[in-house]
Amino acid sequence: MNTKRNYCVPQTKGGVGKSVLSVHVIPMIYKDEDIKVNIFELDNNNKSSLSNSKLQFKTFRIDKSEEAINKVYFDLVTNNNEVNIIDCGGGDDTIAVLDYIKKIDMKDIVYIIPVNDDIEQFDNVAETIKAIKDIDKKADIHIFFNRCNDLTEDSVKKQFVGFFGSEVYNIESKIEKIFKDVKSFTFVLNSPLFGILKSHKISLYDSYKSSKDLVENIVTYRQKWAKEGQEVFNNNIAKFRFAKDILELIDNLSIINKIKD
Repeated sequence: MNTKRNYCVPQTKGGVGKSVLSVHVIPMIYKDEDIKVNIFELDNNNKSSLSNSKLQFKTFRIDKSEEAINKVYFDLVTNNNEVNIIDCGGGDDTIAVLDYIKKIDMKDIVYIIPVNDDIEQFDNVAETIKAIKDIDKKADIHIFFNRCNDLTEDSVKKQFVGFFGSEVYNIESKIEKIFKDVKSFTFVLNSPLFGILKSHKISLYDSYKSSKDLVENIVTYRQKWAKEGQEVFNNNIAKFRFAKDILELIDNLSIINKIKD
């Protein structure tokens, strides 16, 4: 079994961007590979709807968590060449999922915990880490600082004072309390593109290849558009600008590839 192709995105705090990571960010690790990506949504209120997506969504109500996780476990065991991402719900939903994973001794999972800059969120992260360590003392755990204003370390530390503390505001650093349990810390840039993609019902993973093709072959496309008139040309130039922004966002996310190492 390839332990680097099975991911779980848990957090006892809701509204931290679990679905953004599951749907848009984690699949980008495999953007250049011809591989099937399955996303298991374990949430009573969350059901993604994407147009013609290459991502395979499997949605289960949390009260059916045992059935759902058994299905995930079966896929983990039998589909060695596929990527599996478990998108947990928040609060008790995450704890219920982790409790059942512990009961059936399901391991070989990479855990990615998203956090935002809510100053009180450290306790949620510590609780989530403890639940994971109860499953597997050697669990592969990564923290993703979500919606970062800037990707520099200094900026992230100033934004996430609940973790890194602040001398200015006399807030104690707590990051040392979880440092030994976490394999890596990753910064994810805040971007309106995630919301735009959601409104268009398309994932970053699905938009990658078309954006790359458009940017790399813009000379040919421009000539084609010009022949079709000013309105067509203007509309497609707007698509070109969007494609460039998509590729820039993907480039900023390239740091996530380290979790495969």
